[in-house]
Amino acid sequence: MPESAGRRVHCALAYVDFEMRKPVSIARLEYIVLRFGPDGRIDHEARRRQDGWVGEVAGRLVSRLSEPVVDFGPYRAGRQYRTEYKWEPTKEQAQDVVRLALEGWGVA
Repeated sequence: MPESAGRRVHCALAYVDFEMRKPVSIARLEYIVLRFGPDGRIDHEARRRQDGWVGEVAGRLVSRLSEPVVDFGPYRAGRQYRTEYKWEPTKEQAQDVVRLALEGWGVA
């Protein structure tokens, strides 16, 4: 995506529930930030950092089960992940995502 070279792009993912091959509702919405390198491709270094933050957050679940010690690293990792790779839409943006997700199916 040459037009996105060097940019952070907000992306919305809509997971749609279907019954009998017809959409019935939005199951979940995710709002992520995609980072593009100077060549217009996904920035692999940013992707590795993202995977690292996710791994630290997942480690929190494992350590909580096995150790009574409080480790703040995974909490910081979760906050960093949300800061770098998530975004919050406005009410209007969220409504647009739902409308666009269902529009092609004749539901919206």
